[in-house]
Amino acid sequence: MRTSKSIICCAVLLLFPGTAFSADFQAKVIHIADGDTITVLNSTNEKIKIRLNGIDCPEKAQAYGNKAKQFTKDLVQGQMVTIQAYDTDRYGRTIGDVILEDGRNVNQELVKAGLAWWYRKYAPGNTVLEKLETEAREAKEGLWNDPHPIPPWDFRHGGKRTLIKPKPSPSPSSTINPPSEFFDSLPVRGNQRSHKYHRPDCPSYDLISPKNRIPFESAQKARDAGYAIAGNCSSRSSQSLLPQSNQTSSIRGNKRSKKYHRPDCPSYNRIAKKNRVPFGSLQEARDAGYVLAGNCP
Repeated sequence: MRTSKSIICCAVLLLFPGTAFSADFQAKVIHIADGDTITVLNSTNEKIKIRLNGIDCPEKAQAYGNKAKQFTKDLVQGQMVTIQAYDTDRYGRTIGDVILEDGRNVNQELVKAGLAWWYRKYAPGNTVLEKLETEAREAKEGLWNDPHPIPPWDFRHGGKRTLIKPKPSPSPSSTINPPSEFFDSLPVRGNQRSHKYHRPDCPSYDLISPKNRIPFESAQKARDAGYAIAGNCSSRSSQSLLPQSNQTSSIRGNKRSKKYHRPDCPSYNRIAKKNRVPFGSLQEARDAGYVLAGNCP
């Protein structure tokens, strides 16, 4: 009877290999390849290469690549850790979370420190990593101190940038958006490669490669030069649906950093909702003790 049970268990593992990762295991970290790849030694002295789940650290040739590796090394080198294994990748590496003895998640710590990106492609539903990346970006932690960081997945393919689309706003009543007419009076950026122009409120305004940027004094100047509005920019019709009270409150404060952001500031739409403080004017923000964000033009 015992032999039959063993045969059944083996058959299950062969038919459903993912079940092999249903249990966590403890192991000692013996090597750090880079920020998101380590090698551990398990209880049977088997060496297992671990690829940290849901994140992507800068490559060694990129800025912050070596810092990410050192950060991981400082946390786990020679330590006993718990591996929460989920799968294996095409290189045979185990994909998983690395948990320290004090309960901290190394994957999350890297994102929190601004030394790893949330790997949207492979962990699209990981709201914890999404939140930590947003907070690190707003605080300009680590790689986010660079105004134009290149995701490692783009760097590995020649440095071409990927558009990271923000989540759509839940509703006009919960989001403060200045009217598009406001931005028509501001300088815009054209992309000479796509022949599209971007207002400061467009998601890709800061994602245009510097070598492809063409500055225009206004949206009309861009249109006169043959440029069309980028498709991911919000339309005037959708902005006109906003309540009048929302349209007048065009300044956003970040209660965490005590900085305020004008609509033309790069971080205007990146402030976490829980930290947003609306102001009706610049003076109102200053009177409340807020100062202008450093990345505003």
